[in-house]
Amino acid sequence: MPVITVILVAILTGGMSAQAKINSIQQTNVQVDNQPEVLLDLSVTKPNGETIHTVVKTVIPIVNIPAFQKGSIIEVKHMTIDNELKFEVVGAYVP
Repeated sequence: MPVITVILVAILTGGMSAQAKINSIQQTNVQVDNQPEVLLDLSVTKPNGETIHTVVKTVIPIVNIPAFQKGSIIEVKHMTIDNELKFEVVGAYVP
């Protein structure tokens, strides 16, 4: 399993949950198993009320794209890896 996939799975299974508002979504020119890779500009609100701005590059199953539009609230998971806070989107495509 590629390292990126291992990190993604680790965050999704062991990370802390938070809510995120999608500020924008932009498709890249990449597809993984015919699923689109996107850049999500997010405002994440942690359970303690702290808000963090981040951009997450992720692959979203094409049937779920309608749920990932500007203004939508989605669930994310976060974890500190190598002293850096990393985010992943719940519902992201895992190859």
